[in-house]
Amino acid sequence: MKPKNSWGAIAQRPLSQVTVATSDIMLELLALAALLLCFAIPLAAWDRLPDTISAHFNLGGEVDGYGSKSSILYPLPVVAVLYIALTILSRYPRIYNYVVEITEKNAQIQYLLATRLVRLLKLVVMLTFSFLEYLMVTSAFGHHKTLAATSFGPVVLLVILGTLGYYLCRSVQAK
Repeated sequence: MKPKNSWGAIAQRPLSQVTVATSDIMLELLALAALLLCFAIPLAAWDRLPDTISAHFNLGGEVDGYGSKSSILYPLPVVAVLYIALTILSRYPRIYNYVVEITEKNAQIQYLLATRLVRLLKLVVMLTFSFLEYLMVTSAFGHHKTLAATSFGPVVLLVILGTLGYYLCRSVQAK
């Protein structure tokens, strides 16, 4: 008998320990390093930053908003919360949504693929925020490179969509 709601379906999924491979540990360490870099960039430049800095960039990579020096710190709590949330989420693959039905036979591989996806997306998010902090600092010093900012959005989008596409293909193959 099928459960009436999604929480019932989740409760019926098999419990399975996800083995953590060396590549998973590397993803975690790289994400942590990117998080630390996100904090280090503005803190290292703090004393040299002008009172007013570039705080927002349009899709063309041009500055379209300014803020006080402290506006460079605004993304830091967001990135910290995202890091913590994605770290916690990666420990509970049983509650994720899957494109295939989770069974005893496929639970291990599906959970492994899904947790690796979360780890990889966490790394992408941390690198994205680190690069945004870098852009804000370099722009404040007059070294803003429009080309880097212009291609940044599409590159991040392609990386995220490519990662999701790869995961979906692997997940369906492993059903």
